Amino acid sequence: MRGALIKMTNSVDDGIYRASVIQRRKTVTYIGQGLIPGTKERNTIGMTAEAAIVRRGWILLSLFSPRLVVCYVSDLPPRLSFADFCDVIRVILSACDIEVLRSGKEDATLKELCRRHSLLADLGIRFSILPFRRVPHLFLLDHGPD
Repeated sequence: MRGALIKMTNSVDDGIYRASVIQRRKTVTYIGQGLIPGTKERNTIGMTAEAAIVRRGWILLSLFSPRLVVCYVSDLPPRLSFADFCDVIRVILSACDIEVLRSGKEDATLKELCRRHSLLADLGIRFSILPFRRVPHLFLLDHGPD
Protein backbone atom coordinates (compact mmCIF):
# COMPACT_ATOMS: atom_id res chain seq x y z
CA MET A 1 0.00 0.00 0.00
CA ARG A 2 1.41 3.36 -1.05
CA GLY A 3 0.70 6.67 0.61
CA ALA A 4 1.39 10.38 0.35
CA LEU A 5 0.72 13.52 2.37
CA ILE A 6 -0.13 16.65 0.38
CA LYS A 7 -0.43 20.17 1.78
CA MET A 8 -1.66 23.05 -0.40
CA THR A 9 -3.06 26.57 -0.06
CA ASN A 10 -6.42 26.96 -1.76
CA SER A 11 -6.67 29.90 -4.18
CA VAL A 12 -10.45 30.24 -3.65
CA ASP A 13 -10.66 30.65 0.14
CA ASP A 14 -6.94 30.98 1.07
CA GLY A 15 -7.35 28.05 3.44
CA ILE A 16 -4.59 25.52 4.00
CA TYR A 17 -5.75 22.00 3.19
CA ARG A 18 -4.03 18.69 3.77
CA ALA A 19 -4.79 15.37 2.16
CA SER A 20 -3.63 11.94 3.20
CA VAL A 21 -3.65 9.83 0.05
CA ILE A 22 -3.48 6.04 0.08
CA GLN A 23 -3.57 3.48 -2.66
CA ARG A 24 -5.68 0.49 -1.74
CA ARG A 25 -8.38 -1.68 -3.21
CA LYS A 26 -11.64 -1.84 -1.29
CA THR A 27 -15.39 -1.86 -1.84
CA VAL A 28 -17.45 1.00 -0.44
CA THR A 29 -21.18 1.62 -0.16
CA TYR A 30 -22.50 5.17 -0.27
CA ILE A 31 -25.70 7.13 -0.73
CA GLY A 32 -25.56 9.00 -4.03
CA GLN A 33 -27.67 10.38 -6.83
CA GLY A 34 -30.21 8.01 -8.28
CA LEU A 35 -30.98 7.45 -11.94
CA ILE A 36 -33.95 9.79 -11.65
CA PRO A 37 -32.85 13.39 -10.91
CA GLY A 38 -33.55 14.42 -7.33
CA THR A 39 -33.59 10.86 -5.98
CA LYS A 40 -31.00 9.15 -3.79
CA GLU A 41 -29.97 5.51 -3.88
CA ARG A 42 -27.43 3.18 -2.32
CA ASN A 43 -24.42 2.42 -4.53
CA THR A 44 -21.59 -0.08 -4.02
CA ILE A 45 -18.34 0.37 -5.95
CA GLY A 46 -14.71 -0.72 -5.89
CA MET A 47 -12.07 1.96 -5.47
CA THR A 48 -8.31 1.90 -5.98
CA ALA A 49 -7.18 5.11 -4.22
CA GLU A 50 -8.55 7.44 -1.56
CA ALA A 51 -7.69 10.92 -0.25
CA ALA A 52 -9.05 12.31 3.03
CA ILE A 53 -9.03 16.13 2.99
CA VAL A 54 -8.89 18.26 6.15
CA ARG A 55 -8.59 22.00 6.54
CA ARG A 56 -5.71 23.16 8.68
CA GLY A 57 -5.05 21.25 11.86
CA TRP A 58 -3.99 17.70 12.57
CA ILE A 59 -3.83 15.19 9.77
CA LEU A 60 -5.00 12.54 12.25
CA LEU A 61 -8.42 14.20 12.14
CA SER A 62 -8.73 12.93 8.58
CA LEU A 63 -9.28 9.46 10.00
CA PHE A 64 -12.33 10.56 11.96
CA SER A 65 -13.63 13.85 10.58
CA PRO A 66 -12.45 14.81 7.08
CA ARG A 67 -14.00 17.77 5.22
CA LEU A 68 -14.17 15.72 2.02
CA VAL A 69 -12.99 12.31 0.86
CA VAL A 70 -12.01 11.82 -2.78
CA CYS A 71 -12.05 8.26 -4.13
CA TYR A 72 -10.72 7.00 -7.45
CA VAL A 73 -12.88 4.26 -8.94
CA SER A 74 -11.52 2.18 -11.81
CA ASP A 75 -11.13 -1.25 -13.28
CA LEU A 76 -7.87 -3.09 -12.75
CA PRO A 77 -5.34 -1.99 -13.76
CA PRO A 78 -6.27 1.65 -13.12
CA ARG A 79 -5.66 4.12 -15.95
CA LEU A 80 -4.40 6.82 -13.56
CA SER A 81 -1.20 5.98 -11.77
CA PHE A 82 -0.86 6.78 -8.07
CA ALA A 83 1.28 9.82 -8.97
CA ASP A 84 -1.40 11.04 -11.42
CA PHE A 85 -4.09 10.65 -8.75
CA CYS A 86 -1.91 12.70 -6.36
CA ASP A 87 -1.66 15.39 -9.06
CA VAL A 88 -5.47 15.44 -9.34
CA ILE A 89 -5.69 15.86 -5.55
CA ARG A 90 -3.17 18.75 -5.70
CA VAL A 91 -5.39 20.55 -8.24
CA ILE A 92 -8.51 19.93 -6.13
CA LEU A 93 -6.77 21.26 -3.00
CA SER A 94 -5.31 24.31 -4.68
CA ALA A 95 -7.92 25.41 -7.24
CA CYS A 96 -11.38 23.94 -6.45
CA ASP A 97 -13.92 25.44 -4.08
CA ILE A 98 -14.02 22.75 -1.39
CA GLU A 99 -17.30 24.02 0.10
CA VAL A 100 -18.97 23.87 -3.32
CA LEU A 101 -17.71 20.29 -3.73
CA ARG A 102 -19.01 19.40 -0.27
CA SER A 103 -22.45 20.73 -1.16
CA GLY A 104 -22.64 18.69 -4.36
CA LYS A 105 -22.78 21.66 -6.71
CA GLU A 106 -20.77 21.82 -9.91
CA ASP A 107 -17.28 23.31 -9.81
CA ALA A 108 -15.83 24.51 -13.15
CA THR A 109 -12.26 23.56 -12.20
CA LEU A 110 -13.31 20.02 -11.27
CA LYS A 111 -15.31 19.71 -14.48
CA GLU A 112 -12.25 20.66 -16.55
CA LEU A 113 -10.01 18.37 -14.48
CA CYS A 114 -12.39 15.45 -15.06
CA ARG A 115 -12.54 16.17 -18.79
CA ARG A 116 -8.74 16.25 -19.02
CA HIS A 117 -8.33 12.89 -17.24
CA SER A 118 -11.46 11.16 -18.68
CA LEU A 119 -13.19 10.95 -15.30
CA LEU A 120 -16.81 11.25 -14.20
CA ALA A 121 -17.53 12.90 -10.83
CA ASP A 122 -20.25 11.65 -8.48
CA LEU A 123 -20.88 13.07 -5.01
CA GLY A 124 -22.12 10.74 -2.30
CA ILE A 125 -22.39 10.54 1.47
CA ARG A 126 -20.84 8.00 3.82
CA PHE A 127 -20.86 8.01 7.60
CA SER A 128 -17.70 8.33 9.68
CA ILE A 129 -17.22 5.98 12.59
CA LEU A 130 -16.21 8.54 15.24
CA PRO A 131 -18.09 10.79 15.65
CA PHE A 132 -21.04 9.35 13.74
CA ARG A 133 -21.70 12.00 11.11
CA ARG A 134 -22.16 12.41 7.37
CA VAL A 135 -18.98 12.87 5.34
CA PRO A 136 -19.20 14.02 1.71
CA HIS A 137 -17.35 11.73 -0.71
CA LEU A 138 -16.37 12.72 -4.22
CA PHE A 139 -16.07 9.63 -6.41
CA LEU A 140 -13.97 10.06 -9.54
CA LEU A 141 -14.98 7.27 -11.91
CA ASP A 142 -12.67 6.20 -14.69
CA HIS A 143 -14.63 6.08 -17.93
CA GLY A 144 -11.80 5.72 -20.42
CA PRO A 145 -10.60 7.98 -23.22
CA ASP A 146 -13.06 10.16 -25.13
